[in-house]
Amino acid sequence: PCEPWPRRIALADPTADGVIEALYQGRHGKLLWRDGADGCFTPLRGMANARHLEDLEVSMLGSIEADAVASKMQRGVDGLAARFLYAWPHRVAYCPLAHRTHPASDDVLLSLRRLLQLSLRTRCLLSLDPSATAAFDAFLARLHRELRHTEGLEAAWLGKGRGKVACLAGLFALMSWSATNEAEPPGVIGQEAVERAVSLWSDYYR
Repeated sequence: PCEPWPRRIALADPTADGVIEALYQGRHGKLLWRDGADGCFTPLRGMANARHLEDLEVSMLGSIEADAVASKMQRGVDGLAARFLYAWPHRVAYCPLAHRTHPASDDVLLSLRRLLQLSLRTRCLLSLDPSATAAFDAFLARLHRELRHTEGLEAAWLGKGRGKVACLAGLFALMSWSATNEAEPPGVIGQEAVERAVSLWSDYYR
């Protein structure tokens, strides 16, 4: 049988008080769902500025129609827009009905439960091993050169790349661990995780 969900980690409350109350119920961060450009780029009710969310342990996940983003950019919200990672799902190849199978969701759920239990148990500290440090340093050098030739929203978005890639590398390391039988979480991030993070951020999100 499935284990009971230990606590609420996803939020849809559009008020600042609702988000803060949810954070008081547990010390771990929350995921806030917002829909549309107005939902993502405007503050919560009771909050003067949407960027005040940065003071809270809250991540934001939202869906935005591409046409609506352009109009928002003209209203001077590029500082906030630079804080998002943008994903555009690719269309999957057509598969005949007779060949379709159910996804192996049990394996994914097991990995997600391991990550959830880890987050509830302790804070996981990760460091870069020497090969990962070299790969990350090479990325930082390329980014430094590129920032000299960009401006506006692109420059603001690229400026967040250092921290974003570091977070993604840590996420990849933990995801790889969650699919193993190892009891203890990893203490270091390897070169492969860094290279995957750089590729995802540079070749897809950008």
